[in-house]
Order: sequence, then structure tokens, then C-alpha cells
Amino acid sequence: MFRSASINGKTLEYANDCANDLWIREIVFPGKTNGYFVEAGAADGMGGSSCYFLEKDLGWKGICIEPHDDFFNRLRENRPNSVSINACLSRQPGTVEFVEPSVEGEVSPYLSGVRDVMLRCKDGAEAVIAAGQIVSKPAVRLSDLLDSHRAPQVIEYGAFDIEGSELEALSEFPFHRYRFLALSLEVDSRIERQLGELLVRNRYVRTSNPYNIEFPAEQYWLHKSMVGKRYALMKWMKGSSLFSWLYRD
Repeated sequence: MFRSASINGKTLEYANDCANDLWIREIVFPGKTNGYFVEAGAADGMGGSSCYFLEKDLGWKGICIEPHDDFFNRLRENRPNSVSINACLSRQPGTVEFVEPSVEGEVSPYLSGVRDVMLRCKDGAEAVIAAGQIVSKPAVRLSDLLDSHRAPQVIEYGAFDIEGSELEALSEFPFHRYRFLALSLEVDSRIERQLGELLVRNRYVRTSNPYNIEFPAEQYWLHKSMVGKRYALMKWMKGSSLFSWLYRD
């Protein structure tokens, strides 16, 4: 389930396929204890988790969000020090149709998501929908969750892997009330421009994770308060199609 990497002469385990957990604990917040996170799309809280080792080894805590019922039952056991929420993130509260592939089926349950969002935003969504059952799930605003659980106004890390719903979760988020210092997001091409513009407007700069060399859809952003020189971490983007619309005042 876990992988290992040798960094600065020490061997570290990590859980996330993109090595997001290594990025946070070795580069963004090296050795930091007792941080706060939001992990949306937390699955079972261990396999593929961006925050499992932050909680287990460094005493972090936070909110884990997972709509898939089978995953959620394991999440509550695997992440005892964090709040577990069985719901979908959305612009507005209500209910949504959630596609839930079986953990025993041919289609990965990690591809579960909100049906209408998947159809708009995810390539190959039709196959996932055909293979999964459709269940009704509560939809909640991220800000409402943070309010109800008295989250700190400054949150060290937000990890979002919610199959196209990243824009839904953040498009009307009150960034003036809550600040994520670091973000990792799985970003599908259909929402990439809108999501990038949203984050830039709210004082985020895009950076990279040197430990992630296999998954280009995973994006990394830091709040400008974390960056010494304005847009310094975006130099690597020069020459890319994204640079022209991200690198601007």
C-alpha cells in the first residue's frame, strides 16, 4: 500500500501516488507538527492518501471528506484523529446524484463522483457511470464545513481529488475568510483554465512537486504569503500555453 523514498539520507514512507505527502512534509512545511488539513476525496484514509502520514507521524488533524460509503466506513477507522464527512462538496447545499462504483468491480472506486459534474468535466465519465450505482448524497459547501467544525482561518494544506468537482468546491469559496497555504488538486483539462484563473485572482501561484514525475494532471499551488518573490515559483511555466494567462497582475 505504501511506497518509500530515500531523501537526504533517510528513508520515508509515503501513501499518495503523486507523493503529495512528501511534498508537504519535505518541501512546503519540512518537519512541521500539528498542522491542519482538508482532504477532499479521502477514500479509505490510507491508500493513496495525501494526509495519512501527516496525521499519523506529525500530529496533524483536519477534515476528511469522502462520499463513497464503503470507503467512508474504513476512513472513520483509519483516521481517528480527524473529522470524517460522508458528503459531496458543492457550490450550494442540497442533494446530488453520486456515482459509486463497487470496491470489488472492474471500474476503480477511486473514480466515483457527482454524476452531472463528471459528465461535464471528466473524459470517460460515461463508462464509470455505467459501471457504478447511482446514490443520493448530501451536498455541502466547504465553507459551511469549516464553520461548523471551527477550522482555523489559516489552513496549512488542502488536498482535492474529487473527480471534476474541484471547481464546484472552490468557485464560490470565501478565500477572504479562510486561507489555504498550500493546495494540491487533480485538475481535468475541461476545468483547468477556470480553476487556474480563480486561484490566481485569490492570490495563489502555481508551483511544482519534484517528487511527482508521473501524474501531470496533479497541480500544486501556494498562497502568495508563502512565496518570497511575486510569481517566482511560476518561472518553470514559461513557454507553456498556461503561462500567458496565469503570469499577470
